[in-house]
Amino acid sequence: MRSMNLWLVNYLCHNKTMPQTVRITDVAREAGVSLATASRALNNVPTVNVELAEKVKETAKRLNYSPNRTAKNLRSRKSSTWAAIVPDAKNPFFTSIVEAVEDVAWKSGFQVMFCNSREDVDREQSYMREIAASRLAGAIVAVVSTSRSTVQPLIDAKIPTVLIDRSLDEFNGLTIQTDNAKVGVLAAEHIEGIKAKKVLCVCGPEDASSTEERAQSFISFMKGKCEVEFFRTDLQAREIDNRIENVLRGEERPDAVFTTNGPLTAWIYRSIKRVHLRIPEEIVLVGVDDEPWMEMVDTPVTIVAQPINEMGSLAAKILLKNGNYEGPSSGTVTLEPCLKRRVSSSLPAMR
Repeated sequence: MRSMNLWLVNYLCHNKTMPQTVRITDVAREAGVSLATASRALNNVPTVNVELAEKVKETAKRLNYSPNRTAKNLRSRKSSTWAAIVPDAKNPFFTSIVEAVEDVAWKSGFQVMFCNSREDVDREQSYMREIAASRLAGAIVAVVSTSRSTVQPLIDAKIPTVLIDRSLDEFNGLTIQTDNAKVGVLAAEHIEGIKAKKVLCVCGPEDASSTEERAQSFISFMKGKCEVEFFRTDLQAREIDNRIENVLRGEERPDAVFTTNGPLTAWIYRSIKRVHLRIPEEIVLVGVDDEPWMEMVDTPVTIVAQPINEMGSLAAKILLKNGNYEGPSSGTVTLEPCLKRRVSSSLPAMR
């Protein structure tokens, strides 16, 4: 193995057939023009002779020349690329938002660079520093942590920034999020209506503002109406599997569960099936976010849906400021959730 590695290093260092990056100086030399003329021709400056400009462009195409957009951005302070930073690329909620952003961006001549921070503040900050250094045209960010994250690198670089889903106390721009308190209330009203006696409320990390607000409003509404057991997790599936199944197998198990986002709903649904409880005859399940699987399973899941497409497209329009957005330039834009009743809560799980 060591000899193979040494061979590979030697090949990479000395093989003359390896493709080299074509620079604008190569295009100018091949076309027989000055560097300045080549640059003006490739940037469609009208003062360049038409035939000469065509020759430069044909040469660039033949050599497979691609301009260094980062360097160009730094020189001109203009870019046609946005960045979207999300905390969990495996969560369909975030990827669907980015898809909605991309739809608006593409129609307006922008591209979107996707960054997955993986719920890691250090990784998140690394992305922000790179975005700032590259002078991108804008950033749409769902932060990892309400208390530990910061968008200061973007603000210092004057990168237009919009927050989605999760809030930051010290951010002076616009934040777009669902009315998370109403999410909790809609779920609580529905579960109260089926006369559940004991409810398990499953929430993610405390410093994720969106899920925390949903959980707290749910608990507040249920106070004095039924018993609520609060279950917090750091979103690690193994931890949920081990702890939640013990709760579901217990003699004092709940007859209803409320989960505050899509991944939690999936894990809880799986755990319920593993302990062989019937939904909704023995236990009711209400989640948040309308993921495709929730209608495809044997027992479709009741959820409180967020206006994901509206959230993403609005964030993009704010960055564009193309006349389609006439709201405030700072503060919070709050969007309305809605309850979608399905089989998982169609009957009271009374014992």
